[in-house]
Amino acid sequence: MHVPNFQAFQFGYPKHTGPAHVLTARCTNAERIAAAITIMEAAGEDFRTPLFRAVLHDEIALTVMCHGQTAPLDQLDQTRRPAILLLTDDDDTTRLGPDGWPSSARIMRWGRSAILHGSGGQPEHYGAAVVGAVVSSRLVLIETSSAQLAPWIKAAARFMPLGRILCIKPTGGGVHPVPMPTETMQ
Repeated sequence: MHVPNFQAFQFGYPKHTGPAHVLTARCTNAERIAAAITIMEAAGEDFRTPLFRAVLHDEIALTVMCHGQTAPLDQLDQTRRPAILLLTDDDDTTRLGPDGWPSSARIMRWGRSAILHGSGGQPEHYGAAVVGAVVSSRLVLIETSSAQLAPWIKAAARFMPLGRILCIKPTGGGVHPVPMPTETMQ
């Protein structure tokens, strides 16, 4: 399910473990997270569900940000869980690359590993993000257009070794997002 104006809401953990954040609805309990997963699956947009399942099972802390939001890095630093910071930079209103995100350098300094996702989402990709967060404790996951992959790689490489950066590109020289045919647009 594509939600054009993402809102990051806090999913409350006990104070000693710190916060996690989730996307699309105020998810303050396990039932709401499970309902969000069901809705995404029913809509055929289940590629992010591994992230939500990991939050549901207390495996990770998750923050989802859209352009203009400030990264709650201090809050994420308080969690004892591995953390994922997901930036959505591939919808119709963004695709800005790191220069369009005022806090991109700070975010990259915070991360210990990164997945730069410039292709169509697959659950396996997001499952790999959960594993990456568990291994490195802090993973930055950038959803971006294929056109902005190179700038994001350069930004990530300034702050972490290339061996800690996974880049996911469209196969066969494709582009992401796939342009809509003009006859279907109104």
